[in-house]
Amino acid sequence: MKESRRDFIKTSTAAWVLTVTKATAQPASPATATVKKKIGFLVSTQERMKHDNAFSQALSDNNWPVNSREFKPLSANDDYGPGDNTLKALANVHVAKHVDLIVAAGGLPTAVAVASVVDNNASAPPFIFLIGRYPISNSGVDAGAADLYNCPRSKKVGGVDQATVAQDQANFQQLKAQPGSGVTIDTVGLIVNDNNPINVPETDAWLHMTDRANLSASTNSAYIYHLTGQNDQAIPGLLQQIRTKPQPNGIVVSADPYLREVGEVDLDAQLRDPNGGNFQGWVCYPYSDYVLAPGAHSIHSTSTPALATNTPAAPTTAYYRLGLQAVTILNQLANSQPLDAGLTTWNASTSSWNPPANFP
Repeated sequence: MKESRRDFIKTSTAAWVLTVTKATAQPASPATATVKKKIGFLVSTQERMKHDNAFSQALSDNNWPVNSREFKPLSANDDYGPGDNTLKALANVHVAKHVDLIVAAGGLPTAVAVASVVDNNASAPPFIFLIGRYPISNSGVDAGAADLYNCPRSKKVGGVDQATVAQDQANFQQLKAQPGSGVTIDTVGLIVNDNNPINVPETDAWLHMTDRANLSASTNSAYIYHLTGQNDQAIPGLLQQIRTKPQPNGIVVSADPYLREVGEVDLDAQLRDPNGGNFQGWVCYPYSDYVLAPGAHSIHSTSTPALATNTPAAPTTAYYRLGLQAVTILNQLANSQPLDAGLTTWNASTSSWNPPANFP
């Protein structure tokens, strides 16, 4: 674990709780009362201010004003994957602080970890989450997300699903449409992070993907590149795979939190470096956060919703939608109502969010 993470967790129990307040009218009276609720926010990667701002803006826009100086999510700092219990330990910090709601962001690893913690603790609070694909089963390709799927509705009270796996087809089509790219269904590759439980259903969907213009052609499993081992030590191995294995004409990058984190620095440059991936083909990245190497054949997906932008109130961003989910639960808590914000899912074909619906 980086930077003595266990010691960090032990010393964090006095902080990292966001208290929000709302003035509510009293029944049959002009008087108002102040309702206070505590939110424990948890992310899998490093904190991003624009993500925090979008979330808090949604609360403030709906009468739950946020003190930005108090907003400090607990971060696993990229420590997630099989055998790593950092996210669970951080979730337990929030449980110990008796928060009213846990917000799990940073993809499926965070949501699964929080679900495991709250499901095994009767006194734990409910939680909402932001993920890339909601599991449709507790077995098969979704076995790694079984804790989230199995978590009772009394604890799992709301979610935002970016539906990123379903967008890989559109990202392939986007690469194929680039002038002179030469990308075809059997010459396109996929980068996934094996530390994220989304990698299994995403890989499975990729292997069953066909070209809409040529239904007899399909993807080539030799062009799937796996980031393996601890996140912060795995990039060199990934680059070596791309450099030494048969190279495709184009690559689609999974919407994994850690890959995005590296992408905000120099992943594209490392892919292009002769001593790195030595890749000269086309690459489609899921988020605009990825920094593109000058002159490279690199593009951002037009199908994946932005996590956040420099405009906090942008209503189509994932973190603003997550804030709206929190608003629904906070209002229900304030009014002693059953907790249910439903699952809101990104619709790539309309570039908008579907209205919240029941969990599958």
